Amino acid sequence: MDQELQTICDQFIRYRDELRNMNFFTSYGQLWPLCSYICIIRNQEPNEEIMDLCKKIIHERFGFLNYFRGNGEKVITTLLACESDPGAAADLCKEAYDILKDHFGSSNYLPMLAYYMATTIAPRDYAQFAQDSWNLYQRYNKMHPLMTSYEDVIFVGLLNSSKRPHEELVNETEVIWRALKDEFFWHKDAMQTAAMALTLCDGDPMLKSARFITLHDRLRDEGYRVGKGYDAVPLAILANLGIDSEQIMQDFVEAENALRESGGYGFWSGYSTWERLMHTSLVLSAYYRSPNNELVAAFVVSVLIDIAAQQAAAAAAAS
Repeated sequence: MDQELQTICDQFIRYRDELRNMNFFTSYGQLWPLCSYICIIRNQEPNEEIMDLCKKIIHERFGFLNYFRGNGEKVITTLLACESDPGAAADLCKEAYDILKDHFGSSNYLPMLAYYMATTIAPRDYAQFAQDSWNLYQRYNKMHPLMTSYEDVIFVGLLNSSKRPHEELVNETEVIWRALKDEFFWHKDAMQTAAMALTLCDGDPMLKSARFITLHDRLRDEGYRVGKGYDAVPLAILANLGIDSEQIMQDFVEAENALRESGGYGFWSGYSTWERLMHTSLVLSAYYRSPNNELVAAFVVSVLIDIAAQQAAAAAAAS
């Protein structure tokens, strides 16, 4: 294994365990690996003191009863902890969030879009960006009203930031959706999310779809039980980062093996096989270091959506 990839695997496990030992992350086990990935991407070691400070900042700016609570709070707190001035970043995030609320109302994923705006867009452009994102969301909702929901808010915002014509974006997503339809027919909501994520990637829509399907099927042929739900969305992005497919396969096998043998996975770990494979995609994303902020955000949000889907399924099973 390449030494840099080994280092990232080791960091991923170490940061995950450090986050697990913080009181702030108690009982949020599925978020430890995601926040570990964020720390690696941002070159920031987890720091409990800074995390606690950022948690207080969020409560001061947004109060206790808001959509910055729950899973989103942990992710936003980690992101703010990686900023040089968390308070200033939180102020911009609140300004963006208040504008977004006027269009989208309430959504668990709105804070992530607000953070993206706060770190990539000038405040004077917030209102126009929010309006344009809402217009694009309406286009997607018109195309697939039964599949478009507020979990798509962040992807719509990321797509809007591309500056491509909205009609072109929607048409490309539809082409990709149809290409994935037969392969992922049983989870249409996740399929639309994957189609949006692939629209964010550079290249021909059919070629992007083929790269994803080919990598997905090759991994399954090799015995890897990669899923076909939201957990497959990071794999879709991974297949389209401009890395040779054979190199991705080799790196995936080596990284997955490193995670599996780390001692942090197994029957009693709380992480399923599907989750470990999804974590492998995160590790490789950090290794390949995509310079595209939108794709990094897409990795984070796709895992966050998968976590929410698991929690909803567990709640339904328990009722």
